[in-house]
Amino acid sequence: VMETSLIELNQLQSNCLRWFYLERLSYEQISKQSGMSLNEVKSHIQNGKRNLKLAMARKGISYSSILFLWMQLSA
Repeated sequence: VMETSLIELNQLQSNCLRWFYLERLSYEQISKQSGMSLNEVKSHIQNGKRNLKLAMARKGISYSSILFLWMQLSA
């Protein structure tokens, strides 16, 4: 469900969320890796989280539940 919801996001939001939560990169690391400014990275993560939450709500799944499981799997 998480993967299909991530696909619904634009590529920058999806990438930033993957790097931040799955690869546990910092804002600074993502900025250097992607060539985006720090503010762009923060914006893509914030907007991505909001859009992911909406996409998952349309599927009837709680964002906080999936985020918790996602973080447990990446630990």
